Amino acid sequence: MSPVDVRPSPIAGQWYPGDARTLGDEVDRHLTAAGAVTADGAVVALIAPHAGHRYSGAVAGHAFAAARGLAPEVVAVVGPMHYPLEGAVLISGHGAYRTPLGQVTLARETCRVLDDALRQELGAGLTPVRGDPEHSVEIELPFLQRALAEECHTRGTLDPRLALGDNIETGR
Repeated sequence: MSPVDVRPSPIAGQWYPGDARTLGDEVDRHLTAAGAVTADGAVVALIAPHAGHRYSGAVAGHAFAAARGLAPEVVAVVGPMHYPLEGAVLISGHGAYRTPLGQVTLARETCRVLDDALRQELGAGLTPVRGDPEHSVEIELPFLQRALAEECHTRGTLDPRLALGDNIETGR
């Protein structure tokens, strides 16, 4: 098995704490402050802000508290792209993300299936991006790492996507 190409965090120490203990404590504090969040049925989606944790952590804590302890097969994190890059739907060109809390492996098979479907429906698939400064997906990862069940962290559950522009057809 070849080593996984890991995306280093361009935002650790800026958008959230750069060391594991401080970041873990911060995220846990936000999740705890949210208390028990109940849903009328299964949790199938969350909407959370993507600003630095000092600005959005309390709200993100309420969103991710609803996922506490869940073990989904795949988690799709969709966020806006703040930098001008080509492509309708962008995806990390790396095999995993690294935060101070550890590594989050991508669900490559799920990404491949999505890429095939987009090519059939829109004539263009996912565009892999490497080394970009984007934060909208990565800012959510520490909350997922603390809220989701432990087995989610190692089996390749993350399907990160960055939607670019306001193309309604791509959104559908």
